Amino acid sequence: MYVTMEIFSGRPNPGWRLSPQQAQQLADGLAGRPARTGAAETIERLGFRGFVVEREPGDPLLPPGVLRRLRIAPTPAVSALVAVEAPDLTRSLLEAAAAALDPAVVEAAASQVAAAAADPPKAAPAQPRGAARTRRAKPEQPPESEAGRRIAALPEGVAFVSPYRPAFWNSAPVIATNNCYNYATNFVSGTVAQPGRWAGRIYDAFLCDAVRTAAIADGCRPDLDGVARVVALAVWPGFDFHWWRLHPDGMWAHKLGLSIARNFDNAGRVIAGNLTPETCDRRPYTDFCGYFFVPLGVQVR
Repeated sequence: MYVTMEIFSGRPNPGWRLSPQQAQQLADGLAGRPARTGAAETIERLGFRGFVVEREPGDPLLPPGVLRRLRIAPTPAVSALVAVEAPDLTRSLLEAAAAALDPAVVEAAASQVAAAAADPPKAAPAQPRGAARTRRAKPEQPPESEAGRRIAALPEGVAFVSPYRPAFWNSAPVIATNNCYNYATNFVSGTVAQPGRWAGRIYDAFLCDAVRTAAIADGCRPDLDGVARVVALAVWPGFDFHWWRLHPDGMWAHKLGLSIARNFDNAGRVIAGNLTPETCDRRPYTDFCGYFFVPLGVQVR
């Protein structure tokens, strides 16, 4: 079985192959567990979100009704796949990952699991089938930054703000092959787009300056010059990057890697009004790198 750790939003997620004994132990642990596809009952946060297990020829069978791929998450979560909520199996897979993946990445995932146990994700709102997942903003919001205020004041048509349509980004196969950078630039490449790769000048570090320079090489601009989409960038120092895009009425949305597109932050608050990518809960993407502009027609890959 091949296992992918879902932890990043921008860069490709890491993965490894289980030994036959580990695969059998995982299959035994999944036996009898309820598996489902559908809306999450809790807010899915930026950072570690669980594992995707892919069955290969000769591997033990997965739970009934699962042909090839299954998501194992520490809490209920949105997934285009059949998903199992299994904190114990999540811990077992983290232990197995320690021998196969970058120890710093595994340690970061384990620390996020521990933090989530101390601060459980909040319940997601009930939504009609097919409705966009939206949450009402809390009245207590941080002060709006001066940069955020100027961005929100840009007239539509100069700051090109297209409607918020998460259903498209959350549909198969778009959801599984496009990341936050694809969403921010509104370009479906199917390649988990990386800043600078289109221009042949991909970033060389997960730091604001490096990712900013790479995105500018792709055609993103630090200043508004003509009609352009408004986007924002933050980095998880040393690990990853994350992007947001501005929509009508000053609302921001983003896509969690190869998971869902949404318009709320890690605390479940709609990113609008005084709440911006600069001031919202975006942990572990602690370093905010600024606002940028994407001229219409920019392509990424």
